[in-house]
Amino acid sequence: MTRLFDFFGAEPRVERQPNALTVSAERSLGSLMSAIESTRPDWVVVRRRHEFTGEHFVYAFRVEEIRDIAGEPGAHWQVALVDGLGLHEWGSSLQARGDRVVTEDTYNRQGPAAERVVEFDSTGSVVALAYPAEPDVASPQLDLPGSDFPVEADFDLEDAGAPEGDLGPVAPMPSVDDLDFDLEFPRHDGGAMEESAPSAEPSYEDAAEEPMEETAAPEEEGSPAEPELSFEEFDLDREFGVGDASPAEEHRPQPSFAPREPADAPAAPEEDDIIPGAFEIDFGATGTPQDDDTDGDLLVLGAPRGAGDAEAASPATVDMTLSANAPAELEVGTEATILYLLERSAVARPLIHAIRTAARTDRSITVMLAMHGPALELIGQSIHVVDPPSADQPRSGFFRVRGREAGAARMELAFLQEGSQLGVIGLEMEVVEDEASTVAAPRRVPARPPRVADAGTLLLRISERMTGDEFRYEYFLYGPKLGVVENFLSEPLRDAGGGRARTEIDFVRRIYERVTPELRSSADLRQLTSDLRRIGQMLSRELFPDDAIRRLWPMRDRIEVIQVVSFEPYVPWELVRLEHPDSQEVDDRFLAEYGLVRSSAGVEAAQTLELGDWCWMAANFPMGSLAAVGSETDFFTGPDPALVNPQIRLDSIEPTVDALLETLSRGEFDVLHLACHAESDHDAIEGARLIIGDRPGPEGAATRLGVDTVSIQAEARLKARRPLVFLNACETGREGVVLTSWGGWPKVFMERGAGAFVGSSWPVYDRPAAAFARQFYRVLLNGESLARAAREARNAAKGFGDASWLAFKIYGDPAAHCPVPPFDPFA
Repeated sequence: MTRLFDFFGAEPRVERQPNALTVSAERSLGSLMSAIESTRPDWVVVRRRHEFTGEHFVYAFRVEEIRDIAGEPGAHWQVALVDGLGLHEWGSSLQARGDRVVTEDTYNRQGPAAERVVEFDSTGSVVALAYPAEPDVASPQLDLPGSDFPVEADFDLEDAGAPEGDLGPVAPMPSVDDLDFDLEFPRHDGGAMEESAPSAEPSYEDAAEEPMEETAAPEEEGSPAEPELSFEEFDLDREFGVGDASPAEEHRPQPSFAPREPADAPAAPEEDDIIPGAFEIDFGATGTPQDDDTDGDLLVLGAPRGAGDAEAASPATVDMTLSANAPAELEVGTEATILYLLERSAVARPLIHAIRTAARTDRSITVMLAMHGPALELIGQSIHVVDPPSADQPRSGFFRVRGREAGAARMELAFLQEGSQLGVIGLEMEVVEDEASTVAAPRRVPARPPRVADAGTLLLRISERMTGDEFRYEYFLYGPKLGVVENFLSEPLRDAGGGRARTEIDFVRRIYERVTPELRSSADLRQLTSDLRRIGQMLSRELFPDDAIRRLWPMRDRIEVIQVVSFEPYVPWELVRLEHPDSQEVDDRFLAEYGLVRSSAGVEAAQTLELGDWCWMAANFPMGSLAAVGSETDFFTGPDPALVNPQIRLDSIEPTVDALLETLSRGEFDVLHLACHAESDHDAIEGARLIIGDRPGPEGAATRLGVDTVSIQAEARLKARRPLVFLNACETGREGVVLTSWGGWPKVFMERGAGAFVGSSWPVYDRPAAAFARQFYRVLLNGESLARAAREARNAAKGFGDASWLAFKIYGDPAAHCPVPPFDPFA
């Protein structure tokens, strides 16, 4: 990857948080001109996905350049921008992460857009634009304290998008040897932590996160001194809040403890360091994997609280601040430290990424690191258990990672206590082949606020583990009130040819190739119902290690909700049917029947769903290129609509590309229901296209109209309202039933701000689809949770006797609900 200075041959001009309008190349030129007049941007950034190669291109234009093109004689305002602006590969802009150009310059680029470099954040918003500096424009100057002369500012794209209140230039990352509170390594200034609720968007483009308004916390009295470490006093039930164990679990081996140093730490912490101690939990026969690399271990940091602890005798909830930090870049083959810190908010001096929360003082806190992408390899444990911080003793720890190959990696630190999620902090790191920067701050990924889980909720967090050339899943089962807090490491996953999978997509292709023939062999969806039992068993063997199934088996009747949290959107977790590895007994339920709801790691789901303003669109094919959409929209269009309610406002969307993209750009709705078709290439697992209509094309042939995921990422601005998006799209042009490869749809909608998402994994029959939608909306309108709506809607569709009910997948917070539900319009 080329640095910006080397790419431009000189220091470029950089605009941070530019006044830019991002649009899809699917928009018409006339629609773009209308948007320019209403939003008054300085820049227009066009995003395009090549329809044949699948490559992604971006084009950065000044508004004056767009006006000149639109004003030329013969300009076609009704055609898509790809034609209206003459968008060619060789005229595209390059993309950057930090101060490095990440796009391969394989074209002989020409034109104004080709001289510019664009940086997007993790959700697809433009955070910086770089372009050649004009010769007569001097570089801005910085006056450094204690210096008699100004120094040129370092324009680093990595700082782009940092909200007001950040520390500005960041000092080099400390080493683990330096973990001491007397050191001044990068911290918050106390007034710019993450918000606990989404803020309204100020304009057409997603705004940077605003600093959270700090509230003065009362001074806390000093807490009692920490007790001496006593292994005998450590009680698993007390520490994890485990309730009464079932008879099958009464003989579970008790954990044994062996003091040791943190794995692969560069230096042992001294007595006065932040980390008071580290202890390994060995669950023995319960199935937690144990191996030489300590994969699957839990690491306990801090002295476990004994029976004589004053705080344990009087449970209390206090304000806490959780924070983390990591370098922005890491050289291939080198190691880095991911730091985290837990403090009482009244005395907090947090690291760069921080979030406020409330936590109990008498229960341990579990810290889990999840990773995505092959660029990084975790060294040692992924899960730590720490004591809550006291007024005079913060808690801190670290994870170690190693750069495997050049590329971007995403990480997520989750803080959990007694079944509740205290908060989640996301980080990104760039692994580079040349020397890594030591001063760039880590890229910002929004932290997620706390939420409380129900007693019957099982949290299944899934992380990717790269060990050498082996790709594995690490499963973290977290349900303290169910009696389980354990992690398991899968066997090395395989690719479609049976060899070792090097990436997650390699493994997902294997799953698709094994499931799709089963689906296609079914004469219809009714036969598929019986075939899915075999598919579910196969998925159980492919995905879960035997020990994890043994651990889950005796608690199945107590599980009310399963929340799957992962970075990937492709694996059909709903179809898994557990098979006991010893008895070969098969569970009588699919995981979908446990109220399964997915959550996308690194993306915040809404905790409340407003259901006042509804927009819906039904695809229309006047030229008959595709069949009309199903009866699921009857309750929007019927002579006696089911949604007649003074508190609910309905608005239909014209089935055109411009109308759909304009609706998504405004984001002025609480529910978006799309009934359409979809096309996808199963060889390109991340590619798909929604087909919403047709029109006459060359020589009178029908041309299908649609949008792809790149268009949604460019146009959708949903963070202000956090709407529910319901997408029912049947695949076209294929024989039989196939597992859809449009897992990218929930990912892109959630990243662009959707509060929850519903979609299907294969084409479904009209009647069960209508029954699912009707019951799903009904339960939500009654104020019930998203998980309950999912469970009851699946049951309603299941009654039709075919497999349609298993096709639906739901993304969001399982406990999300409508805070002030309108009266039930379906009663």
